[in-house]
Amino acid sequence: MADDPQRNFRSAYYEKVGFRGVEEKKSLEILLKDNPLDLEKLSTFSQRFPLPSMYRIHVWKVLLGILPPHSDSHSLVGGYRKEQYQDILEALEVMRYINPSTPSTHVYLRMSQLETLVLPRCSETSAPDEENEDFLSISRAMEEIVDDPIDCYWLIKCFIHQFNTKFGDSVPHLPKSLEHYLSQEEPRLLTHLKTSGTLAQLPYGLWFRRCFAGCLPESSLQRVWDKVISGSCKILVFVALEILLSYKIMLMGISRPEGVVRFLCNIPQENTDAIVTKAIDFSSEPGPRLVGSAVVVLSLGDLHVVTEADQDLRLPQLLHCGPLAELQAAHLVSLVAVCCRDSYLCWSDCMGRMFLSSRSLSVGRLFSLMAKESFRNTFMASVPTMEQNG
Repeated sequence: MADDPQRNFRSAYYEKVGFRGVEEKKSLEILLKDNPLDLEKLSTFSQRFPLPSMYRIHVWKVLLGILPPHSDSHSLVGGYRKEQYQDILEALEVMRYINPSTPSTHVYLRMSQLETLVLPRCSETSAPDEENEDFLSISRAMEEIVDDPIDCYWLIKCFIHQFNTKFGDSVPHLPKSLEHYLSQEEPRLLTHLKTSGTLAQLPYGLWFRRCFAGCLPESSLQRVWDKVISGSCKILVFVALEILLSYKIMLMGISRPEGVVRFLCNIPQENTDAIVTKAIDFSSEPGPRLVGSAVVVLSLGDLHVVTEADQDLRLPQLLHCGPLAELQAAHLVSLVAVCCRDSYLCWSDCMGRMFLSSRSLSVGRLFSLMAKESFRNTFMASVPTMEQNG
């Protein structure tokens, strides 16, 4: 019973208080010992937690159907996959579709075309069309993640097949979904994109058909693909949203659509891990969030909010989540809130005691935030300033 992650009460408890990193690897190892493997549990795990790098490729192969659920058949099926790969490769060589100088991504494309019976005649081969360019982009990204060419081919082929089969009807609606979330998070940016004629020209193909292949580095991309492979294409919307929010100041300063598209197709690579982390957090907790930072002073019922834009807000506008948690506030002289970009929202009385005031913030996430020296310094520095202003 203790080994069953579904029945382990500790897992549910840790999840509720926000300690999402607790025993993740151990839980996955337990799931991988099942025979046959429970695909639903593996998908759920991949949706809720990041996959450890040492197990990522194996889990992908199982979820994509490259390997069967029965673990004792993996070696046999892996051998068949290798033989099939070699047969297809040799057939293309005999037909002179490929040669030793053919780029591996183009080899994978021809192999997939042969298997799906859409291989063009040699005399009719031309520059890749848009659909083939999507395949090649995903292939180039997968090559950076997977070392073995046999595994790489099967992962590319099955990833694209599963994506088109499961989400082909949903992809055309993702831009509208992005527009909806952007209207909630940053309406000024949405208005700018609309009035400049940029909204319709955003790189939706790069984001939603290529699943950010060619946009994000592999360290960030594989975390996005974890969610796509395990059954969610909505993560693509949230990653696109976070990209727009992260660079909103720069985007607001660009008036020509081609300039915006050029920037979004070549975003800086050093910040992508943080962008993906925020997107994953948002997809798992899709409630309203705070954007920017704010300092709030509450003294005996009087409320004043100062945001980065020097705007006054009412408390309900700030929280979007109903009344404060039970604070036992009768004995408090004042409350101070520090609001951070990642929806962290906590309150402290003059004695330094901490309270939750947003249901979107778990206890564990609050403790993690409090442990950061930068947060403590910011919090302590803000108190005398607000007392002077009061």
